[in-house]
Amino acid sequence: MSICRKLKSVPGAITDFRKQLSAVINTINLDKGTSVTLTAENIGEVKSKLKDAGDAAEEAARKVAAFKVQMEALGHQKSVVQRSLNGLVDSGVSESESQRVASLVEQYRLWAVSVETVRASKEATSDEYRLSLEAEGAAILENINRIYAERQAAEEAAAAEAAAARSAEAANKERWRHSMRLSLLIKRLALTLTRIPALMVPSLNNLS
Repeated sequence: MSICRKLKSVPGAITDFRKQLSAVINTINLDKGTSVTLTAENIGEVKSKLKDAGDAAEEAARKVAAFKVQMEALGHQKSVVQRSLNGLVDSGVSESESQRVASLVEQYRLWAVSVETVRASKEATSDEYRLSLEAEGAAILENINRIYAERQAAEEAAAAEAAAARSAEAANKERWRHSMRLSLLIKRLALTLTRIPALMVPSLNNLS
């Protein structure tokens, strides 16, 4: 690239370029009798080819960088979805969840194959396809999280029901204790009332 910058339409620049080219020829052991003749057309062709090579290298570097960025994003998403799905399965699947979880496992398998196919291609895919992959992964994760949320809601409902049952049981016990105390009080009152006539008889005899 430094040679290209020195190429100007002046004799000095051409002479300098010939010296450099001759030095290159000497390093690859060409016969000393070999001569190189450069014309303005030759120089233009060299500059054009060097520019094309530079553009190609730049484009290749851009594609590699784009592929790396894509796979970092897709790879991270794949790991998140996989961990969440594994956690869902490992935590135990109820009979009511089994069909939905089995469907999610199959959806994830097919989606993961698509992600790894992009990785194996070593080339960045189109933005449209990348976005569709990301949307598919997000949908799988959303469905996994929905099952988690339903589990949590069911657990909270069961806990609330159990708390209400304990509260009702405590209230029933308190009512029973209150009923027993009232019953005992009534019995004592009845016993007292039955003794009143007997207590009054001696008093009447004394009056007579």
